[in-house]
Amino acid sequence: MESERSLTASRRKVLAYLSGYANANDAHHQTASSEEGKGAYLAMRKALEAAGLQPGDIDYINVHGTATENNDLTEGRGYEQGF
Repeated sequence: MESERSLTASRRKVLAYLSGYANANDAHHQTASSEEGKGAYLAMRKALEAAGLQPGDIDYINVHGTATENNDLTEGRGYEQGF
């Protein structure tokens, strides 16, 4: 990521814009997310709202994918609900 001022000064090509972001949690357990993916879904929904986008506007998702049973299940279910 780079500020617009820095980008203009460097004359580099814009590859993408960050148009929205969000953070959420489900407070399910001290070390685990809820298996329903509530926190993941909420963060995705809030980020889309902040960006003024709909799920169908998204062409690519780069997943977190920690390869842990709980996180991958939670994240996957969040994507299923959101997209």
